[in-house]
Amino acid sequence: MTEIRYRYYVVTLIAISVTALLGWLFSLWKPKDSAEVASWVQAVGSILAVAVAALIPFIHTRLMERRLQASRMESLRILANLAVHLMSDLRAAFATEVAMWNYTASRNLLDWDEAAGTLATFPVWDVADVDVVKYLGPIRDALRVCREIAHMLPLEVNSPAFGKAQLDVGGSLVSAQICADWIAELAGFASYREGK
Repeated sequence: MTEIRYRYYVVTLIAISVTALLGWLFSLWKPKDSAEVASWVQAVGSILAVAVAALIPFIHTRLMERRLQASRMESLRILANLAVHLMSDLRAAFATEVAMWNYTASRNLLDWDEAAGTLATFPVWDVADVDVVKYLGPIRDALRVCREIAHMLPLEVNSPAFGKAQLDVGGSLVSAQICADWIAELAGFASYREGK
């Protein structure tokens, strides 16, 4: 919204400046009769109307592209938060053996598969911000690791696989959380530019 207001003020300032310039030129010019003034006003008005008509589609297209960009960034932020939420639930399952069995009984492996598939097919290159690609990769990797662990559960608490899986989930969660926070910041910046 701030950018739109800024542009509105700039366009208004330019219009006032052009009007003042035309007024000053008309004050120097001595027309022969009112028909000559009317024909010049009509000519200048027609040129301005054509210019404005040519700019409207261009401005509209740019605004729609920016809205689409902000929408994609928001979608990516939501996907990153979903991945972090799934990993947080998995990490909580490693707290006790009861938590492990409860998680195993209530987990939905389709959530993991769906989140991984959506992140894998997300059109990253349609998002103009290069930093997004840098932060999306670690989230994808962390989700892949945790998804594999979720498919292996339940694990025996005293087994070496349990300790390794617990460390992998904890590390993946930290990595994904940091990257998700950066994506949220970038998405917030995109939303701010968009005026949301």
